[in-house]
Amino acid sequence: MYSLLRNEPLRRQFAADARNLLATQAVTLLPALLITQLFYHWKSFLLEFGGFLVTWFVIDFIVTTALDAWRGRRSTSS
Repeated sequence: MYSLLRNEPLRRQFAADARNLLATQAVTLLPALLITQLFYHWKSFLLEFGGFLVTWFVIDFIVTTALDAWRGRRSTSS
């Protein structure tokens, strides 16, 4: 982790993409957190964290796929 944070080109790239990354992931992060908090009570941090990551991945996949399909349909109709 320390090596990743000290990597100057990586930090610059992340800083350039941070706003876009935050805007796209915040939309999927909040529902994943809510679902995890309400429904995942497995009495194990690792299981709940793994469930959260899988939930976030699935929600992000659905949103990204829907947006790509909508953008594709919109660009072909223009």
